[in-house]
Amino acid sequence: MPAACGCELQLVRKMGSRSSSAAGRRATSSLVGFLILQWLGLACAQKSSAWLTLSGNAPAIIAKGGFSGLFPDSSINAYSFVNASSSKDTILWCDVRLTKDGVGICLPDLKLDNCTDITYYYPNRRRTYWVNGVKTVGWFSVDYNFTDLAQEVLTLFTEIEVKHKKRYNKETIVYIRVETKIARGQVDNTLFVNHSDREKMTILIVYIDDNIITGNDNQELEEIKKMMVREFEIKHHGTQRYFLGMEITQNKKVTQAIYSRTPNFDFQGSILIVPDLRRIKPFGIWLNIQHDIFYRQHNLSMRSYVLSVTKQVVVNYLSSPELLFLSGIEHRFRNTTTKLIFRFLAEGIREPSTNLTYASLLTNLTYIKTFASGILVPKSYIWPVTDDNYLSPYTPIVADAHSAGLEIYASDFANDNLFSYNYSYDPLAEYLSFIDNELVENNGKERSSLGPAAHPRDGAFGGCFSHLNTNSQDHGKPLIISHNGASGEYADCTDMAYQKAVDDGADVIDCSVQLTKDEVLVCMSNVDLLTITTVTSSPYSSQHSLIPEIKSSAGIFTFNLTWDEIKNNLKRELMFLYTLHITYNL
Repeated sequence: MPAACGCELQLVRKMGSRSSSAAGRRATSSLVGFLILQWLGLACAQKSSAWLTLSGNAPAIIAKGGFSGLFPDSSINAYSFVNASSSKDTILWCDVRLTKDGVGICLPDLKLDNCTDITYYYPNRRRTYWVNGVKTVGWFSVDYNFTDLAQEVLTLFTEIEVKHKKRYNKETIVYIRVETKIARGQVDNTLFVNHSDREKMTILIVYIDDNIITGNDNQELEEIKKMMVREFEIKHHGTQRYFLGMEITQNKKVTQAIYSRTPNFDFQGSILIVPDLRRIKPFGIWLNIQHDIFYRQHNLSMRSYVLSVTKQVVVNYLSSPELLFLSGIEHRFRNTTTKLIFRFLAEGIREPSTNLTYASLLTNLTYIKTFASGILVPKSYIWPVTDDNYLSPYTPIVADAHSAGLEIYASDFANDNLFSYNYSYDPLAEYLSFIDNELVENNGKERSSLGPAAHPRDGAFGGCFSHLNTNSQDHGKPLIISHNGASGEYADCTDMAYQKAVDDGADVIDCSVQLTKDEVLVCMSNVDLLTITTVTSSPYSSQHSLIPEIKSSAGIFTFNLTWDEIKNNLKRELMFLYTLHITYNL
């Protein structure tokens, strides 16, 4: 693994990246996993070792949106699962958005349609706004009071449709929001009638405390009665045409914002306000504030909200990529325990209040130090990656930040991210390269990890896996055998892959033997050239054959071509999860 730069960081990563299998584990497996996690947590707590962070303390672990790779980002499930599955000192991250009435909510995206089911309730309220100079279309929190997002009184019909994914005839469904100021005990009711062009009618009589359901569609009424028996354990209403329904208070639900991750936990958590995080009793809270200028354009003050909420909630970290906002509140936090962190976005993006690129701001860290105690940077700022996905030499940013007296935190860690081949598809190896490296040590990391089925807490226990190999006991030398060479970093069975395996310490290199048309033995991981070479763009792309004994679909096999035809016309491809291809000469 290449060497890295200078001394400290704090990784920030979203926790819980995609592990739908973990959600379906049986109770016994979950208990075993929980015990393992607790044991690792104890090991972490008992461990004493020197860290090269600015303070000398262990790097902080910040769970972006909670366990957001498995549960929807910023949901109660995502935040709560962190306490059960991670080290006790994990900090919870909340991206703060303001509603029309100035309430701060935790959501990962400025556009509500990217992370909630808002479009189901307000399908016609899409808006277009300019956000930091970019025309943006969607559903925005500034168009809704918090009560619009938090509670909606719906009829039983609506709940059935949502819960069972079953569409009833639109003419028999009544969508009603009931608001009344009449005191309990007063005689009052409201009658709602819905007609259709097919001579159907639904009547809903809503009293102060309940409602009555009736209609002339007997089949639908029977389905509703059965559902109420099944879901709410009440007595079947028999042949009654008028029967007691129920008002159902339903919050807008959060959904998984990254569509490649499991949707199995969507619609299970309501939108949270910042003070809700106190219920989880986290070790610490990190509030990230973006788009202050956008909110000011809508007569909302993020500054006022932050000053107010920090009187209600202990906020350990407050970050923002907007220089004017962060420098403007610095004096209010000068004698507090809250750390102000300036967040760097991609180098080519312009900081909205100065119109300078973040790359240019990076050259003036001494100025950043006048209002911030640290900086948060994408991990690529520290260790760039080439276009073909290999690590470049590290940069001096960590040393530069420390020289300016700034802590430095790294972001964009996620187990299902596309990360450098140098880590051989092991996210733990990536985390440790940032926090267990005497040349690159961070104050912390923001992360988005897999569940316990994938790794024993990945980077959440990165500190537990760091500083190993200090035991002097000799356990003997293991025999290391490669798998098609260093096939996680280079196309398998190529000279580069085999050489890398030897350089990395492999004792034995292996060869998956295939036979060519002229009976030359070659090393290839698959007999079908379609899967491992560029044969589809070669003169032999039409030479398909179907051999059921080998595979059920047609292929172009090594024994269809001579060795010279393969060597002179085809290139090997490095295949990986995101369907990108890196080609190598044979």
